[in-house]
Amino acid sequence: MGSSATNREPLSMDRFPAMPRLEFSVDVRAPLERVFAFHVDATNLLKITPPDAQMQIIGNTIVSPGAQIHLRVKIPFIGETDWVSCITEFKENETFTDEQVRGPLKRWKHTHIFQPIEGGTRITDIVEYEAPFGALGVLGDRLLGERQVRQMFEYRQRRTKELLESDA
Repeated sequence: MGSSATNREPLSMDRFPAMPRLEFSVDVRAPLERVFAFHVDATNLLKITPPDAQMQIIGNTIVSPGAQIHLRVKIPFIGETDWVSCITEFKENETFTDEQVRGPLKRWKHTHIFQPIEGGTRITDIVEYEAPFGALGVLGDRLLGERQVRQMFEYRQRRTKELLESDA
């Protein structure tokens, strides 16, 4: 009696890159300078984070070159944890990047790009991250984590658009 499993290629983690790269864009009818100013005030993160995601900002709230932003977040299956990011790139009214220094993930890099467009500003978020726990973390990310990241950024961009366009 033969087994069909012996004819299959072994499951290789190479088929599942450890570092997903997700990109999200939204056009906002608001001036570039106002959109950028909104994003460099970290307290606004609380306004654009889904209500079920519990988050606190500890200390510094101004995004600037080299600044560290310290969050306390509650993450499903992990619980409450500190997340500290450092601003590793910063160009006024153009872009900034925050990278995790300490937190729940093995690696996190979030690049915010702001581009003037006719009638407003295009915001692009590029997120690269790596789950902890090796192959188990990659599997968990594929089953649940990536979907949660996508939902969070879709919510953030929708709320950002609502808030900035309502103040226009």
